[in-house]
Amino acid sequence: MKRPHAASWLLPALLSAALAAGGCETTGLFAGNPEDATPDASEWASSVELRAPGVDTVWERLRLVVAGEGYRVDEKKTSFEKRSLVTEWRAQYAPARFEGKRRRIHAEVVEVSPKAWIVKIARITQRNADIDDSMNPVKAEWEDDPKSDAAAGELLAWKIGAAFAE
Repeated sequence: MKRPHAASWLLPALLSAALAAGGCETTGLFAGNPEDATPDASEWASSVELRAPGVDTVWERLRLVVAGEGYRVDEKKTSFEKRSLVTEWRAQYAPARFEGKRRRIHAEVVEVSPKAWIVKIARITQRNADIDDSMNPVKAEWEDDPKSDAAAGELLAWKIGAAFAE
C-alpha cells in the first residue's frame, strides 16, 4: 500500500493558515494590547486659536499635517463627529533592546467660539523591550518610553496653526 506524501496535505494546510493570517490587522502583530496607550495630560500640546469658516477646514489641515509626518489615520478609531483623530502605530525596529520605537498621534479639535478652534495634539512613543529578537515584530514587547515626547506635539500644533496665521 502506498502512503500519501507529506507535502500533499502540508501545502494546503499552510496555505489555509497563511490566508487566515492575512486578514489580521497590523496591530495584531504586537504583544499586549497596543490600543490601551493614551497620552498623559502632560503630553498634550495646543495650537493657537485657529480662525476658519468651518471645522472642516481645520480637520483637513490636521489630516494633512499628520499625513505629511508619515502617519496613516486609523479610520476605525477616528471620529469626525467627536472631532477625535488617532493614527496607526508607526514602528521602527532596531537590533538593540530599547532602541526600537513605535509612535502614534492623538488629536482633538475643540471649538472655542463660533468660527474659532484649537487643536490639541499628542504623540505617544513606546519602546521595544524585547532582548532576544528585537527586530521581529511578532515578538516585540512594547512599553512606554520614559523620555517625554511633548516637543513633538508642540511642533505638530505649530504646523497646524501656521496655515491659519494672519
